[in-house]
Amino acid sequence: MTRKPRTICAFTLVEMLVVVTVIALMLGIGVGAYISFNRDMTWHASVTTISSLLQACRNSASSDQTPAVLVIDTEPAPDEQGMFICKQVYAATLERVATWHFESLASTGGGATVDGSFGQKAAMNGDAALVEGRYGKAIRFVRWDDGSSPVSSDSLTCDNAPAYDIREGLRLSAWVRPELPPDGLAQPAPHELFYPIVAKPESLNADMEQLDQQPVYSLSLMRLEGERSFRLLAGVRLGDALLETMSEAVIRPDVWAHVAMTYSSVAPSAVVRVFIDGKELHEIEQMINRVSSGSPPVDRRIKTSELPLQIGGLGGTDLFHGAIDEVLIDSLQTSERRTLSPNVYLQFFNCNAGADGTQFRVEFDTSGQVVPAADGLPLIALCSPGSPIATLIGVERTGTVRTWNATWERDPAKRGIYNAEIDRWQTGR
Repeated sequence: MTRKPRTICAFTLVEMLVVVTVIALMLGIGVGAYISFNRDMTWHASVTTISSLLQACRNSASSDQTPAVLVIDTEPAPDEQGMFICKQVYAATLERVATWHFESLASTGGGATVDGSFGQKAAMNGDAALVEGRYGKAIRFVRWDDGSSPVSSDSLTCDNAPAYDIREGLRLSAWVRPELPPDGLAQPAPHELFYPIVAKPESLNADMEQLDQQPVYSLSLMRLEGERSFRLLAGVRLGDALLETMSEAVIRPDVWAHVAMTYSSVAPSAVVRVFIDGKELHEIEQMINRVSSGSPPVDRRIKTSELPLQIGGLGGTDLFHGAIDEVLIDSLQTSERRTLSPNVYLQFFNCNAGADGTQFRVEFDTSGQVVPAADGLPLIALCSPGSPIATLIGVERTGTVRTWNATWERDPAKRGIYNAEIDRWQTGR
């Protein structure tokens, strides 16, 4: 019996080369698609992050009637002039930490107490009286007798709540109706008279009886000798620096006025802003006192203090004479700090920039409208070096956030459509 020869099956070299070529082509297409997909995902995620934070700032400002700001910390892009890489982006909004309406007083063995929001209480130092306020009742801190001296040195000492130890920034506001001392009553100070509204004392003096006269933050009225109206004085302590802003003498006695101050540690420059009846006043005096000219840069965060908050007085002769109503305290809170992909470049137009030119801000006022820069409404462009499309994020005057795309070229000389879109936004066409 003859044995049949055994047949061996195998791929030829040509077949092997064809298969390897097909696999290489598929891998090339797949890797390219994956890189493109991943790039687009990070790009769209960056657009979503900035847009959502802008919308959150606007919503917070309009609902709480307090300012809000989007902050973007950046560093220059290594190979693109005028473009930046995001280090972190976050929203800074004001959140209410205290409200005092002064609708009722509760008598205790040591005097009277006032209930505030969030379960906070304040103890009255001296006598107190409820009078008709701007909204409902108000508290009148000092009542005059026959013109020789005040009857009492009233003030409120609030519970030492952690919420009052504000660091990043704050907003203080209140309705006030100041009173002038009766004719013939000597002023406690020879040249000026302070009416503290809200203050967070820094420390006690040497004899541990009287509060220090330089609180870590305060909102007060001041009347210079010979003036019939009051100035608004606001200040914060930044480490060893004292930052104060004083308005003109525009607050009249015996008339209700709404006064407010704001300070933000994320501002491009440290500024205390003052407001009277909702209108920001351009300060006539802005003072920063340092220990020495050679001192290190000031920490922009407000100095800490463990002493209770004071309303209507700081001890001694610094007492509010008149009525106070609706004291509101808001603390600046920052959202979770996020980062964007380093493959996404940003370009900023009409966004307030810090002193070093790498921190950019978009601000919203108490009505939720955007605060325009000197040259117009803010616009942020997001570009990816490997993509022919740029995404533009603009904020209209009403605070509405708009997002659209424009053709973008790596070569600046070929960015005709991109530059036209920037020009159209800036000119309002």
